Amino acid sequence: MMIQDFRFAIRSLAKRPGFSAVCVLTLALGIGATTAIFSAVNGVVLRPLPFPDEQRLVMLWYNNALEGIERDVTSYPTFQDWRATDSLQAAAGYVPTVATFSGDGPAEEFAGAWVTEDFFEVLAVPPALGTTLDARHARAGDDQVVVLSHQLRNTWFGNDAAVIGRRIDINGVSREIIAVMPPAISFPVGAQFWLPIAPNAPPWDQVVPTRGMFWLSVVGRLAPGRTVEQAGTELDAVMGRLAVEELTAPDDRVFVEPLRDSIVGSVRPALAALAGAVAFVLLIAAANIANLLLARGATRQREFALRSVLGARGWTLCRQALAESLVLGLAGGVVGLMLAYVGTAALVAFSPADLPRLNNVQ
Repeated sequence: MMIQDFRFAIRSLAKRPGFSAVCVLTLALGIGATTAIFSAVNGVVLRPLPFPDEQRLVMLWYNNALEGIERDVTSYPTFQDWRATDSLQAAAGYVPTVATFSGDGPAEEFAGAWVTEDFFEVLAVPPALGTTLDARHARAGDDQVVVLSHQLRNTWFGNDAAVIGRRIDINGVSREIIAVMPPAISFPVGAQFWLPIAPNAPPWDQVVPTRGMFWLSVVGRLAPGRTVEQAGTELDAVMGRLAVEELTAPDDRVFVEPLRDSIVGSVRPALAALAGAVAFVLLIAAANIANLLLARGATRQREFALRSVLGARGWTLCRQALAESLVLGLAGGVVGLMLAYVGTAALVAFSPADLPRLNNVQ
């Protein structure tokens, strides 16, 4: 019975190719645009960060009242005061950088970061290969090492699992590869490698002791049971003590925010507005198709009346009309998914390089 309904629907729609094409393309454009944009929203905003207990990860910013900067980097001595608070289970510092990798082939630049030895401990992400940084690598002489991202390992060495222990020239310095991170790990955003900060080795020994030199971004992991608000209160108390000791300005504070907000907070409103706009486009497309089907139904009144006189029941006519709508919907969905695939690839290709979590959009 249903097969006959579908056969009749296909024959009926084939007799009106213009009407059928307009319905399919209208629906396909709505589905394709909505799916492509939602793919971006899902990859950037909705998907969880690739870190265990991500809700406990926070960014700590120096609220620099003197300069009027709410989210400023901090100095190494102040970072050490922050990491000693009870609200934080651990904290680590990092400095984004760009370095030139050289070897047998042409030299190439990659984005990465200088990090303190407990950086990966804070993120709680084990390496895919090797062993990540520890206190040993924060000492002069033991700091000539590098941790690679999965993507950079594949780019530079191909899919070679035997890279641990090999050496690579980074900015003219030969460094030993000690670890490769899992594919999803790229923090700070866009980082493809990580180098250790050795406080007693050049050039860090010139900036680490100075509280007035602001250069370090700080990521922390809240202690179990602690909240962002509690951490902010305790860290502000630390800043108050430092102000009493005249080590910082009296009004300086600490701005604490969840890591997710720090990464995607700036793009969330724009993506949400874009998603709402394309969803409205899909709604308009569906309304237009409904109007087209109603108009077509009005022109078929004589056909339906004649078939009723010949013995067709009302449910039979209704079932065949639904079959036509289902055929149009399936055809529009298939074409829409193809447009969504192309549209998502185009979004990734033409998006700004600094869009966070772009590699999650698929």
